[in-house]
Amino acid sequence: MFGVISDKLYSLKHSMNKFATFFFLVFSLIGIAALIYSFVLRAQDKEFFENAESVTATICNIEQHETKDSDGNIKYEHYVYVDYEVNGESFTNVYLCQYQSGMKEGDSIEVFYNPNNPSKVKAYFDVDSY
Repeated sequence: MFGVISDKLYSLKHSMNKFATFFFLVFSLIGIAALIYSFVLRAQDKEFFENAESVTATICNIEQHETKDSDGNIKYEHYVYVDYEVNGESFTNVYLCQYQSGMKEGDSIEVFYNPNNPSKVKAYFDVDSY
């Protein structure tokens, strides 16, 4: 009788070890993939800023959208648009895809653009810039 219980406990323990190992491997792979992806994004940003040129832009519009998460908590998303000029060509209402608290419509900010495609802009924010 004790041998049967012992065998069942061993079998249960062995099954749980397999599940724990599988669980650990799956989440380890997800974590490694996320880490690699973050390095790729960082390298792309570094390359963009190394090749980019800067220009002063004016914030022409900030859209604020209120959303709720599954728990009902309110979250605000901000969409920033800028106007700027490159080599005599005006770019208006260009989506910046970056927001920092303290930004206001009419503010002048430095943006960086791709010389081969000046409609692609990014801002570089220091921690103390706003």
